[in-house]
Amino acid sequence: MSASRIRPARIRSAIAILALCALPAHAAEIEPLAVGSTVADFALRDLDGVERRLADCAGKKAIVLAFNGLGCPVSELYARRLERLHHEYSGRGVQFLGVNANQFDTVFDLRSFASGHGITFPILKDHENRIADMLGVERTTEVLVLDSARVLRYRGRVDDQYSLTERSVGIRKDRPETEYLASALEAVLRGEEVPVKTTAAAGCVIGRRRVIRDADSITFHRDVEPIIQKRCQPCHREGQIAPFPLIEFEDVAGWAGMIREVVVNRRMPPWHADPEHGVFSNDRSLSPQEVATLVGWIDNGAPRGVPADAPEPVSFPEGWQVGEPDAVFEIPEPFDVPAAGAVPYRYAVVETGLKEDRWVVASEVQAGERGVVHHILVFAVDPDDPRRWRRETGGGTRGYFSIMVPGERPVVHPDGMAKRLPAGATLIFQIHYTPNGRAVRDRSRVGFVFARKPITAEVHTRSAVNRAGLLIPPRAERHEIRATYRFRRPAKLLGLLPHMHLRGESFRYQLHLPSSVRVSAPPRFDLLAPEWLSRCRYDGATRRLTWAGAMPDDVHERLRSMYESSADRDAIDRLRREARTEILLNVPRYDFGWQNTYRLAEPRTVPRETLLECIAHYNNSRFNPALTSDMWSKTVLWGDQTWDEMMIGYFDFVSAERSF
Repeated sequence: MSASRIRPARIRSAIAILALCALPAHAAEIEPLAVGSTVADFALRDLDGVERRLADCAGKKAIVLAFNGLGCPVSELYARRLERLHHEYSGRGVQFLGVNANQFDTVFDLRSFASGHGITFPILKDHENRIADMLGVERTTEVLVLDSARVLRYRGRVDDQYSLTERSVGIRKDRPETEYLASALEAVLRGEEVPVKTTAAAGCVIGRRRVIRDADSITFHRDVEPIIQKRCQPCHREGQIAPFPLIEFEDVAGWAGMIREVVVNRRMPPWHADPEHGVFSNDRSLSPQEVATLVGWIDNGAPRGVPADAPEPVSFPEGWQVGEPDAVFEIPEPFDVPAAGAVPYRYAVVETGLKEDRWVVASEVQAGERGVVHHILVFAVDPDDPRRWRRETGGGTRGYFSIMVPGERPVVHPDGMAKRLPAGATLIFQIHYTPNGRAVRDRSRVGFVFARKPITAEVHTRSAVNRAGLLIPPRAERHEIRATYRFRRPAKLLGLLPHMHLRGESFRYQLHLPSSVRVSAPPRFDLLAPEWLSRCRYDGATRRLTWAGAMPDDVHERLRSMYESSADRDAIDRLRREARTEILLNVPRYDFGWQNTYRLAEPRTVPRETLLECIAHYNNSRFNPALTSDMWSKTVLWGDQTWDEMMIGYFDFVSAERSF
């Protein structure tokens, strides 16, 4: 696939699309030119083929060199901002020059990029990376500010709105708080020292030309292409969430430097589960051998190899990923989404008109305008019990029928399992819009695949949620909140979906498995600390004491001291030995921009009275790059918008007692 297929229109949301952008690599291959150095004159041709020299800018009070790259979301996001700064400062003697050093970005496509973003300042093509190498530029969009004597006065990022950490596919603030480029220009124009001389540019690694060392050791077609097909192409293809394709050799070779970075730090493919806990059927992570193959190929210069070694191309479904649905339900009228501002949740009601109950084995929610739709929850209202959906789902806090969240794939239930869509059901769409600078009209929809063979178990979605207890203090770096759900009947767990907002740092699901003994009298619940009350239950009719999960030493001693007989004390000892806690899922680096459902490879049977506990940690401090100062300096409560917070541990399950 040629670079001409990488188009600005591929850019999706400003969060999810930052997937392959990053902070500087751990070991830079070239040395950046130091601030204070004089930049030598150079000549490059612009998009019209006209040669332009740096010396042609003599007489300008300052020069800005802004590096860009097609398909790089940061370049897309900053293109219009750079044009605005050019318009603001050109009358004050500042010359802006764009520079493109990506090997596979063509002049033709750069013209489309400039036209699409309204860029009027010159863009120069650095075909051999000569200037990028001379200046030591690694990323797009890095900007360099030179004074009238061509002395480098600032290099780094445009501002602090878009950032990245090693745990995230992309972080954005609602607005920039520090305008590094503008601040540097103001200082140079006043003849003063630039206050901040260097910053880390948040952008994609420049696609440099590479020298092949051994053309036969690891090759693209034989060794790398099968990995790309399996791990990357489900998202990196036309119409999917990734901002550029990885289909042809040129695509992958052009992004080789970026690929190396994100697979080494495990940011891509996006999978955030701790491998120490749980086995999941939809695990996207690369094996150590796959990482070694990719890194070895890139470090060797990314040789193509023999085309005859190429695997057969993968055929992906067009349109619907679940295949052609049996029924599609679209919101009746489009929603107008403004270019900016906060948009309250929008709701749409759709009548299904079904004449009989249908079992949904797969569902796919599609956003009409993916760039502005953050998530969609779909609820099913049973006409025979119209209030049931609110009781069971809590308007989305306790469950849903179908879902679309950033990065999530369509839901396909295990064989013999499905969700029941009642006859005459009404669907309610709950849509969260996040404006992205362009006013659009959205008309989202959901597609269902119905069962064609008998269903033996009904799938439910519920959650452990803590709405009342969610209160995060200002400046808190690691605030903990817990939520629980008790299984009144035996069940089989199928999948887990943690949900938080911008302050979410980590999330853990654990099962407190129960043990039960007979004692002569109920315990003194008033002597137990409040955090343990949910773990301890007593049935007066059977005189059975149940404890869920591993029992701490102090709790064991406290319970033991409540009884005098040796039989009761032996029972308490047995209670402690038999009860245990098991971690189902640990997400140590939660990413709001990519919200996975972790589907268990095998359903996990849980006995009656098992307590599912979710433990979440939040960073509401200045060290969270997604927060502006007015956000981390305030107490945070529960709320729908991303600047508020939530704590929801969704899970899918079926009853272990019932079958059809």
